[in-house]
Formats: sequence, C-alpha cells, structure tokens
Amino acid sequence: MARAIAVRGDGAELSAVAMLAGLDETSAGRGAAELLRAEILQAEPPLAFAHPLVAAAVYRDVSPGVREILHERAARLLAERGAPVEQVAAHLLAIPARGDEWVVETLRRAARTALGQGAADSAAAYLGRALAEPPPPDQRSELLLELGRAEALTSGPAAGEHLREA
Repeated sequence: MARAIAVRGDGAELSAVAMLAGLDETSAGRGAAELLRAEILQAEPPLAFAHPLVAAAVYRDVSPGVREILHERAARLLAERGAPVEQVAAHLLAIPARGDEWVVETLRRAARTALGQGAADSAAAYLGRALAEPPPPDQRSELLLELGRAEALTSGPAAGEHLREA
C-alpha cells in the first residue's frame, strides 16, 4: 500500500490505490489502517503521507523496474477513470519508451492542455517524451512541429533544431 501511494501520489482514493497495489479494497483498507497506526499516513482522507520526507523515502525504496510498472499501471487506471490528462501524463513521463501509440497520443493531449494553460515548459516535456516513445513514422513530423512550437516559447535553440527537422 505504501509503495502504491508513493507512486500514485498523495490524494488518491482507497479504491484507486487498491487497484494499483493489486489488492481488494478490504485488504487495502487494512493496509491503510496499519500505515495510519504507524503514523506513515495522515489521519484524514484522501490517502496521503504524514510528511513529504516519508513519501520520498518510500518512493526511493521501490525498485526502478517495479516503479516503472506501477507508473504505467497508474497511468492506465487514471485514464480509465477519466482523470485529467496531466495526471495521466505525469505517470507516463516515468516509464520507458516502448513505441506505444496510446502513450504518444496521451502525451500530445497533455501538451495541448498545458499550452492552453500557458505551461509551455510542461508541454515541451510531454512532447519530448512523446518523441522518444517514438511516434508512428507518419506522425513524427507533426510531433516535431508541435515540439518546436512549444519550445519556441521557452528554449530558442532547441526549438530551431526541432522545427528544422520537422
């Protein structure tokens, strides 16, 4: 439970963390109660660590391979539950590239949302990660163009390189 909460992030509902941890809700509830008794979790819902240092220590204790699996599972669960695309994308940034079109499309949607909110740095991060996935060959030029435009708002030299390549 603690590892699933650390990967998912503070503020998750018990049912979501249970699914991520691969537990039924009853077992997850017992686990959360034990973590609360040990003063690892805060007393009030939603699930959150009592202190950021505890969250960081638990997160670091998760092996990199398991962390990647949990981040991918969290991204897919959040998407299925209709979570904001930025929450889904945050987890996708933490998994290795595998050439998954769903990852590319999700990151592109997150970039469009970020640009709409004036967060060009976030948009460029999402698009750079989408480019590393990599996208299908017929989408590469369009993705490079999107990345170059986002970078033009934050990093001129990188923008020029990606726009030329597009």
